[in-house]
Amino acid sequence: MAFMGIDIGSSGCKSAVFDSAGKMLSHAYRSYEARRAGKSVELPSDTVFACVDQVISEAASASPEPVEALACSGIGEAFVPFDAQGSPCGNSIMGADRRGDEALTLFLDRFGRDRLRDITGNPPGPGYALGTLLTLPGDYRNARKMLPWSDAVAAKLSGVPRFNRALASRTMLYDRKQRRWSEEIPEAGELAARYFADFADAGEILGEILPAQASQLHLPKHCKIVCGTHDQCAAAFGSGVLNAHTPMLGLGTYACMVTLLPSGDDGNAWTKKINHEEYILPGTEVGFLYHGSCGALVEWVRKTFFPDLKTGNVYEQMFSALRLSESLPVVIADFAESGPPEHGTGGRGMIGELSLEHTREEIFAAVLLGILFYFRNAVQTLPSPEKVFINGGLTRSDLFSHLVADVLNLPAVLTSEESGLLGSAMLAAWGARAFSSPDDAVKNMANAHRHFEPDGERQKLIDKVFARYQQQKKALACI
Repeated sequence: MAFMGIDIGSSGCKSAVFDSAGKMLSHAYRSYEARRAGKSVELPSDTVFACVDQVISEAASASPEPVEALACSGIGEAFVPFDAQGSPCGNSIMGADRRGDEALTLFLDRFGRDRLRDITGNPPGPGYALGTLLTLPGDYRNARKMLPWSDAVAAKLSGVPRFNRALASRTMLYDRKQRRWSEEIPEAGELAARYFADFADAGEILGEILPAQASQLHLPKHCKIVCGTHDQCAAAFGSGVLNAHTPMLGLGTYACMVTLLPSGDDGNAWTKKINHEEYILPGTEVGFLYHGSCGALVEWVRKTFFPDLKTGNVYEQMFSALRLSESLPVVIADFAESGPPEHGTGGRGMIGELSLEHTREEIFAAVLLGILFYFRNAVQTLPSPEKVFINGGLTRSDLFSHLVADVLNLPAVLTSEESGLLGSAMLAAWGARAFSSPDDAVKNMANAHRHFEPDGERQKLIDKVFARYQQQKKALACI
């Protein structure tokens, strides 16, 4: 048996087929670009759908086994408008779009931030669908349904429009306790309920693929289409996250930690500061800690401090020359937006405590520590963490993976670089009843690769840098 996972990202989409033991059988990728103009940030819907068709067809054709079922994950806060005939009627507005910010602020002042947080479980802010709906562009005014990308693709393949609950949690319109669209919020915002499809749970079978789609995409005519989820939830599932003791830390362009939240813990001050989102396991929620100063910051360091490295594996050369010492500079990684507890807008990054003796290799080392220090305090608030699953581009460096273990004082378990695709394929397999439960799917398909244990001597050095980091963080907060 074989199962396909599909992922729609902000700059590209990909697809892969896995067997029931988690072995990748085929893979395909296509890139595209968002269109930016002033406050507008949109994905061209037709282009993305065409790229998705290409990666599905390519991966399906290359697989030695037929695809029994597929599921799709996608970015949060990006939605596709559909007309009455079920066709896209405009571009996809992304979470980075800022056209609705002013209207959202006025709405929050009228409705109440605390009340909105109590209903949705999320700290109010820009980027959610609520701001978009308060200032509908012309294309959206003809819309009859609005779906996130993972569900938009599933609807195109199955003919069944459904909204997965994980990404419903990202709209700022979902009543998490009642598990339905909020009646109070749309009424206060004068929004029409017609924009929202009915729900489906992750792993729920939507139907079999439409005959025309099966023929075009080289998929079996009885291939099952299974409801997917948010890309971060898929990556956590593909890594093997089944309890609150094992968070996942993805270290790509963004750094994002996904952790299961304790149930019935709404009164916890820390819990109130983070996002609540329904997870794959029935009755569970995850929260996110994140910042944008990860792979993007490392790329900036490469261009700024290592312009002479032009041949071979440039990043491997940078890591091989890394210099750790207790006198490293201090880096506050607030260069781009960040999540809880500060919910920073970015533009406040700092490289401090520099001297004429510091080298570019030491600055690079300080940047890597600064990326990880953001997560150190948060991990200490989790309920008895036992280990952390890690994946993403930066984990290709063994040294960086060791640094994760050292900074967080937890064993770091390296999982598949394609954990998101694997997680979606696992959802498809569970939905198709190849496995009896999510736990069974993890046991059979989620394969951890390597373990990195904390190094006591290196931790002593890092602790001294962290103490200076804390001092600088407090000083920066006062500015």
